[in-house]
Amino acid sequence: MSKSGSGYCAISVALLSGIIALLLAGQAAAGIIFQDDFETGDLSKNQAGAHWGASNHGTIDNLRVSNGRAKTGQYSLEFTFHGDANIDADAWSEQRFELGGRYAEIWMKYDIYVPANYNYRMPTTGANNKFMTLWGGAYAGPALGIGWETEALGDGTGYITFHNAFPDQTHRWDPIRYQRTDTRTFGLTDRGTWVEIIVQTKAASVANNDGEARVWKRPQGSSTRTLIFEQTGMNTYNAAGNFFERGYLLGWSDSGYAETTVFYIDNVVISDTPIDVSGGATGGNTPPPSSSSGGDSGGGSGGGSGCGFVKDNNGKWQKAKGEWLSFAMMLIISLAGIALLKKGRGYEKRK
Repeated sequence: MSKSGSGYCAISVALLSGIIALLLAGQAAAGIIFQDDFETGDLSKNQAGAHWGASNHGTIDNLRVSNGRAKTGQYSLEFTFHGDANIDADAWSEQRFELGGRYAEIWMKYDIYVPANYNYRMPTTGANNKFMTLWGGAYAGPALGIGWETEALGDGTGYITFHNAFPDQTHRWDPIRYQRTDTRTFGLTDRGTWVEIIVQTKAASVANNDGEARVWKRPQGSSTRTLIFEQTGMNTYNAAGNFFERGYLLGWSDSGYAETTVFYIDNVVISDTPIDVSGGATGGNTPPPSSSSGGDSGGGSGGGSGCGFVKDNNGKWQKAKGEWLSFAMMLIISLAGIALLKKGRGYEKRK
């Protein structure tokens, strides 16, 4: 049973377009290491070996997936820091995660709810509170370890800081490698609202002068992401293990809180490729827009038929020489190109 040239054209184009679209969609999502909106109601999410780790909180169960508050959906991750009137009492609520591989660069995005009673107090001892930490290998070293923290400003808020660990990587923060800004992580106007956070860090190459660390913030109701921390040209190279494998959100609070203070985190996304920070972003390295597949895709109207079909002298459609060979070559080229893109993603899988 014969088919018209236009029928073959439709089948060929639809089939090839569908295959390429599926492959490219898979490649577009390849940068996502892990994401969780907690709508499972627990911490069971596992994505190609990336998953949540231990929930550390001392002797009091104060970290859980909760339906008490959510940015979207019904659930989020609840971090409770129990209050203590003692000005020097600490608090602890920390969620660890495993990346399922070794990565030279990490991007992370999430929404965090700042409680209405948030008050960063100034104790007589240290006022250092963990914000986010990443490392490779064991926590005690010797691989790379970095972290963002906050320090009290004395007005109920704190500014963001960044530490690279000592060269022996025992997670004793090196004061020489300490970087700070006076930008508030959470301001007084952020109380009782959701704030979007994006963090990015890149391990330095062997040249040891190109490490990076950045944090963007977007308050609730704002269309602008503001760069609140940036350090480039950092000497964070570590020959013992120059990669990130795991980390944790929030953590130990040296300042503690006079009242029980509850944060919520929702819509976590971790990637090894850039997360879009545009939308009015102020400062920072806004990732370039992804290349478009627009333009002339061939198979146009020149000669009337396209798709490798021509009319013979009797006006009948005939398949042009090499039609299926061209189709096969296009498919092979597409597969090879996508394989090369995946190979160049820039991370080493765990052995």
